Amino acid sequence: MDVDQDYSPITNRDYTTNEGDAWSIDFTQTLSDNMYLRATVADTSKFTDMFNLVGCCTNADFEFTGISNVEIRNNDNRNYYLDFNANFDVGNTSHTLLIGAQKDEDDSFGQTYRLNGGSGAIRTALMAVRPDIPGGYPVTPWNVLTNEGKTSEGTVEMNLTRQEAQDLAIQFRADGVGGSTANQGTPGFTNNTSYFIMDQIKAVEGKLNVLAGLRRDTVEQSNTSEEVSNTSIQAGFTFELSEGLNLYSLYSESFVPNGNRVDNRVDPPLILTFAPSQGEGIDVGFKFDLIENKLSGSIAYFDIDRTNILQNNPLPASQRPPEEPVAFLSGLENSTGYEAQIFYTPSPSSQFILSYAHNDAKIEETLIAGAQGLRLDQSAKNAVSITGRHTFGDTGFFVGGNWLYRQGRIQQFSIVRREWAYQRGYSTANVFAGYNTEIAGRNHTFRLNVQNALDGLYFDRTETFALGRRWFLSWGFEL
Repeated sequence: MDVDQDYSPITNRDYTTNEGDAWSIDFTQTLSDNMYLRATVADTSKFTDMFNLVGCCTNADFEFTGISNVEIRNNDNRNYYLDFNANFDVGNTSHTLLIGAQKDEDDSFGQTYRLNGGSGAIRTALMAVRPDIPGGYPVTPWNVLTNEGKTSEGTVEMNLTRQEAQDLAIQFRADGVGGSTANQGTPGFTNNTSYFIMDQIKAVEGKLNVLAGLRRDTVEQSNTSEEVSNTSIQAGFTFELSEGLNLYSLYSESFVPNGNRVDNRVDPPLILTFAPSQGEGIDVGFKFDLIENKLSGSIAYFDIDRTNILQNNPLPASQRPPEEPVAFLSGLENSTGYEAQIFYTPSPSSQFILSYAHNDAKIEETLIAGAQGLRLDQSAKNAVSITGRHTFGDTGFFVGGNWLYRQGRIQQFSIVRREWAYQRGYSTANVFAGYNTEIAGRNHTFRLNVQNALDGLYFDRTETFALGRRWFLSWGFEL
């Protein structure tokens, strides 16, 4: 049975505040005509305070009992980047060399307060202090298929204020009530240091282009004394088979640190760390350029694997034995498919792009029973997009837009017992119009953008509706 289009976990007391600041300094030093040095220092800080509903699964009657959730987060990120770029010739080959280093420092402090409406102990304790709440549910149960239990405004009924949800979580946790979480402060940090070198080589009179790169990453994380290091490579080439037709291939490896997980079943909470996820992928295809550069494009086949995937334990906390971890590394994810792009420029004033992608992205191996074969979150099997722009002669006026179609069914979750949550295929469109003119000797651009012009209703992220139609008017000029 399909979930009603009004399915939404928004409550009548949702609350979120975000505060932050950011700055960056960029420096470029030209050493010679073919050598230069670049450096960047940046800092971003963010504070978030939210009150909402979270949870995992519905019961046999498709009723969602919900978990009241208060989260407070402080995050600070500092980034340092330096690279050296040089162009030079060696014999019959020309080289573009890139050597650099990068360091990312992340510091965080998080607090979490939750009351699980699926826990009988929570409901009993809540009714003792708030007998006015029917059944002791922090969130009034609602049926995700019929929407029974929602308010007249179409939201979920939250039976506690934000302060009550936080204070009761602390009280119940201290009293040992199962289903309560009161993590009053978990500091954390992640430091990632990277060194890289890459060379782009042209040979055979420019017909052969070779790319070769090496990267070394070292990661330090809070609550572990061990550094994790990894060396990854990237290599590829393009070769001109005939005029306007090139064969290309690219192999690359990835290395992504996994975040920590907090086990709130013990006091103080236990911080769990995990080895980074790793991946490798290959692209093989052709690029073409025809009709005096008016028609160009590419077609490629890709195969991407990712291992060491961090997954939450699918068992509800109330059914999980004490020895069962809250999360673990599991399995193999694979994406294979092909994609094509065509660029058509019939005249200097008109450009069109047609794109198509077929992607079979699913779980190949896993420790979770029943999860093998599930498609990955938000992965559409087929997607098509059309983009165009036209400028009206020398008038300065231009118009354009793009249209995207994604074929359903599109899974919202690639986990067992939530595979029923998916959306059908959808399409969306964005349009724009603008005017370029010269005012007081400076070039000015006035532009109108309309995003989601059809005001479509669809999920653009897991369980998150895309924003409705939005209008933006901008003015830019050269100093």
